[in-house]
Amino acid sequence: MQGVVWSAFAGRSGSVPHLLWEQVAAGSIPVAPKMVSRERLVFCGLHISDKYMKKELVKQFELDLLDPTTRRSPQKLATLLADDFFEFTQSGTVSTKQDVIDALPTSPEEKFNVRDYQEKKLTDNVVLVHYIVDRLVIESNLKRCTLCSSVWKYIDNRWQMIFFQGTPAKN
Repeated sequence: MQGVVWSAFAGRSGSVPHLLWEQVAAGSIPVAPKMVSRERLVFCGLHISDKYMKKELVKQFELDLLDPTTRRSPQKLATLLADDFFEFTQSGTVSTKQDVIDALPTSPEEKFNVRDYQEKKLTDNVVLVHYIVDRLVIESNLKRCTLCSSVWKYIDNRWQMIFFQGTPAKN
């Protein structure tokens, strides 16, 4: 399907049917991120408005990692974290993908409130994310605030987190 969509884009002499592009931009038609970058479309003579370029490439994946269902699922964690993932923890240690998969499912459940979420596209397949998260540990009612940074990379046709750091912040 991706080749068909790309061929339709490239063969249009600079014009793309509006409806088709809206479907691609909305994710209804699966296209690898490298194929729909502004630079590639302009190179093919296509001029697309900013409103059709997806601004938050990995936000849903980042939020999935804060979801209790994902945090309890080693399979979901394994999908979202790259094999070479590592984390600088709040306690000053380094955790690997396997460390997170082993520890997170049994960690106390928390509620998260994300604010000031921002993404910065570093390359076509690498995105830097940073945000502030207000956390509430449900069992103990402990409240914390954390400054979060992560790096996501497009690997094997999917976005995966390769790095995370959470730094304690004042509430």
